[in-house]
Amino acid sequence: MRWTEYALSIVWYSVVSGIILYLIQRLQGVLPFNPQDLAGVDVAANTGSSFNSAVSFITNTNWQSYVPEVTMSYLTQMAGLSYHNFASAATGIAIAIAFMRGIVRKESDTIGNFWVDFVRANLYVLLPFCLIGAMLLVSQGVVQNFNAYDSATLVDKTISVEVDKKDADGNVITDADGENVKETNAVTTQTIAQGPVASQEAIKMWGTNGGGFFNANSAHPFENPTPFSNVLQLFAIFAISAGLTYTLGRMTGLQRHGWAVFAAMSVLFFVGVFVTYWAEARGNPMLAGVDQTASATQSGGNFEGKEVRFGIASSVFAVVAGTNVFIPVRNRTYNIGSYSYVNASKTFNEKTRLTAGGYFYSKNVVASSSRGGAQFGVEHTVNSKFIVAADYLTGKHANGYFTPGVFYKPTPKVTGYFGYSIGNDNARGGNSFFLFEIGYNFN
Repeated sequence: MRWTEYALSIVWYSVVSGIILYLIQRLQGVLPFNPQDLAGVDVAANTGSSFNSAVSFITNTNWQSYVPEVTMSYLTQMAGLSYHNFASAATGIAIAIAFMRGIVRKESDTIGNFWVDFVRANLYVLLPFCLIGAMLLVSQGVVQNFNAYDSATLVDKTISVEVDKKDADGNVITDADGENVKETNAVTTQTIAQGPVASQEAIKMWGTNGGGFFNANSAHPFENPTPFSNVLQLFAIFAISAGLTYTLGRMTGLQRHGWAVFAAMSVLFFVGVFVTYWAEARGNPMLAGVDQTASATQSGGNFEGKEVRFGIASSVFAVVAGTNVFIPVRNRTYNIGSYSYVNASKTFNEKTRLTAGGYFYSKNVVASSSRGGAQFGVEHTVNSKFIVAADYLTGKHANGYFTPGVFYKPTPKVTGYFGYSIGNDNARGGNSFFLFEIGYNFN
């Protein structure tokens, strides 16, 4: 396809699929997989914007101007929104690949075939991870079912809300001044929303989409229940955009071009992270007299509208680069420090290496005092550049970790390592943290 044909294919596909998504929303009241009997979007009983949502999801914008769990049926969530999470991500990947071909090709009138690129992006990039990712999320407690919503009776019977008063026909009653008349209703039950969440959550993150099953998105415990699910989702939302920079280097035959783009993206990301973390950790100066300091019972800082389960650092994905830098994910007040270790190793089959030795953390890294213990690990060489590894550090209190990670060697002298340390059963009150290392061989 010439670039004009490629562009027109994208436009026509988006228009046709957008119309289908619009119709699914409008007609969901008479379509199956609607156990809550939700009306079609944009009818009197359901005021979400079906056109806005259709355009938003086909363009990968995923703007939710509605509350999904009370607006969209299971069919709309799956066949409409989740489908377009795949489609819009695949379209974006196809455009990126076509752009790279345009850079590489000097004497060609074509830049590839959109339909081939679209199918390949879905089959080879999106679907494999989402199938595995969805099962991993289910293993962590993310909901995946077609049940109707459950109703729970509240223990506290004193809760009430003020709502607009309505007549027998459901019309809001107004007073002489035209203001809505209010009445107080007791709240005795809570509706617990559920549905096919994990399958939508996997592509929401892997396709860098947004647009989750619940209005709170990944701050909702049914979408993101554990520290592991949180790390998995944070990895997923970065993976494709970061990986495409490597693809740029491979396609141009100049890998340093890809690394240059990756470096520029990283600089912008970390600048944003530092500024955001600084602002979040300072607290709100307008809340005079409110305790906003970090303590054993709260993370402190400006926490309005934030993910309170995992802390400020995880909410802004504050992964700071350094020799060894530790950012607490749980509610801890420890700071930057050093980590030293010595290991003996034994290599098997030239690819697998077992290690054993000891370690030492300085004060204020994982505990208020210095810590030491035994360290065991296994490493497996994938190729000349990548090594997968896992370490276990013994210890109690705010120590004792299992750390899976990856080594990357862009050159024979430079080694990078990225991992995530998870506190063991004896460290339930301790930290979990991201670990990033950079090493240089002077020999």
